[in-house]
Amino acid sequence: MLSLKGYRPRLRFTLLLLILGVGLVGITALWMLEARQNSLIRQTERLLTVQGIQLASNYRQIFDSDFPDTNERYGTALPESVPSEYEKSITRWELPVRFVFVNMKYDAILEFPSTPKTQRMPDPIAASIGEKMSPILSSIQDKLGSEVHLTDYAGVIISSTKYKTGLLITDRDEVRYALQGKHYTLIRKSSPDQISSAWGLSSFGEVPRVHSAVPILFGSQLIGTVLLSRHPPRFLDTLTKRPWTVFKYLIAIITLLMLFSLLTSWFITKPISLLVKELTRSRQEKVPVKRLPLPVTLELDQLSESITLLTEQLHENSRIIEKDAEIIRANAEIIKTNAEAVKTDALSLTHELESEIGGIRSRIRILRDSLPELSTPQKDSFSEILSDAHRVIKTGQKLLEIAKAETIENGENSISIIGHTLTEVENRFRDPPLMIQFDCDQSIKVVMEQHRLISVIANLIDNAYTHGGHSVKIRVATDDLLGNCVIDVENEGTSISDYDSQQIFDRFFTGDRDAGHTGLGLNLVQTQLRTHKGDITLLRDSKLVTFRVTLPLMS
Repeated sequence: MLSLKGYRPRLRFTLLLLILGVGLVGITALWMLEARQNSLIRQTERLLTVQGIQLASNYRQIFDSDFPDTNERYGTALPESVPSEYEKSITRWELPVRFVFVNMKYDAILEFPSTPKTQRMPDPIAASIGEKMSPILSSIQDKLGSEVHLTDYAGVIISSTKYKTGLLITDRDEVRYALQGKHYTLIRKSSPDQISSAWGLSSFGEVPRVHSAVPILFGSQLIGTVLLSRHPPRFLDTLTKRPWTVFKYLIAIITLLMLFSLLTSWFITKPISLLVKELTRSRQEKVPVKRLPLPVTLELDQLSESITLLTEQLHENSRIIEKDAEIIRANAEIIKTNAEAVKTDALSLTHELESEIGGIRSRIRILRDSLPELSTPQKDSFSEILSDAHRVIKTGQKLLEIAKAETIENGENSISIIGHTLTEVENRFRDPPLMIQFDCDQSIKVVMEQHRLISVIANLIDNAYTHGGHSVKIRVATDDLLGNCVIDVENEGTSISDYDSQQIFDRFFTGDRDAGHTGLGLNLVQTQLRTHKGDITLLRDSKLVTFRVTLPLMS
């Protein structure tokens, strides 16, 4: 069953065998109970047989001693061919014992006997003997619980522990057989309303009553009968009187259950436990799972094979992923190094530009102030040169900010609280004071460094102030939309044309270059937001210019 030249049974077949085994144990236990109950019925029959033979012997002794001159033809003559139904017992008394026993499984359970009603005068000799034997019958009933009736050779009761004398009782099968000189035993219901046991299990119901009829023979003549009946003990009731027997049966049942549990464990639980241990080892040592050497059933063998193939593939994939991760980490280091180099170069370039152009601006101022006879166009030319120099310096500073914005900082500082950010923004624009309205949820947290978020909002406010003047009205509002924080910066300033709106976020684009704008402010804002998985869009209507900022919320 386990493995025969590579054969492995299916799990359902194994479980079916185990279930059938458990059922077989139960059926065997019920069969043993019934066999024991049947044995008690047979013991009751033997007891009644011995009692009947003893009473018949007493009856013959009284008849022989009290009526010696009675005609030898007293009673009913029996045919000489009546076979013997007795054998000697193995006891030291060698009593004759009937060797044909009743069987509860094969013998019919007859109806409860009716009360005899026909009256008839019994034989005087038999009546005299019955009167003398009445104390013996009462003693048997008191000590052994047997119901006893004596009849004459015609079937009329001459002494009884239940009925009065003079009743004809020949309507019962056992009496008719006894009047023919045959010992007869049968089983009847113990009460008129007895119900048949469920599934034929008499051990759990009411046990039938055993009736035995023993003929009283004197030579070849039948001179009377002994009728006995007794209720056999119920097997389950006898167990309560024998605790050691109950204990032995419990030990046997528990032992069988343990054996089936061990079989179930060996067939199913043990392979699964081994597979779990192998999975744990594979996880700890980071190696593929080994296939079970003895999976017992076909399904467990297939499961073990599938897990082995899966873990081997996962192990191979993990090696590939580790190699790719190493390449990614190396590339990240290169990118980080390049970003640092770009920041350093931008910082150096900005510093050089500020130094050189600052020097040029200083010399132009000195030159302009030292030449008082300059004409107005010449002075305007000097002013334009200074303005361009200032614009170049601002452009370098913006480029430095863009270089910094293209690198992401990781850690706890990458989270910003809107309330703290707007407080810093409000403090930045106190002098000169602007008309700014904040309509925000102060507790919202976004994934962006606070100084960068301040730079974004400040650039947008500064852009509105630059194009709208000090009288411009600015409103900053926040909202939560599909896991993102939406920040709207509105102003009632100068409207933006369709042409300008299409390229307003392009680098170095400015709608009024003569005003000294670098064209990098909105591009810087867009770069900072996209670096943090956010974005900015322009919303226009006839009255408002709105820049909508979108940033992911902290999960």
